[in-house]
Amino acid sequence: MTENSCIECNQLEQELEELNEKYEAYWYLRSQVSELRNRENNTKCFHHKASQKKRRNEIKNLYDGKGD
Repeated sequence: MTENSCIECNQLEQELEELNEKYEAYWYLRSQVSELRNRENNTKCFHHKASQKKRRNEIKNLYDGKGD
């Protein structure tokens, strides 16, 4: 191997490493976005179910022993 080919090989290895880091960062960020979207949907679903349960459990009227 010549000196020039070694230098070129090292440069290519560095470039490949940088590209791999960018690729990993891209997929990490993409997973975070997906998680945030799903969390928002889960929160909406939870809030909806909690609100329904609150309405079901709400006491609308109280009656005494005489029926009043």
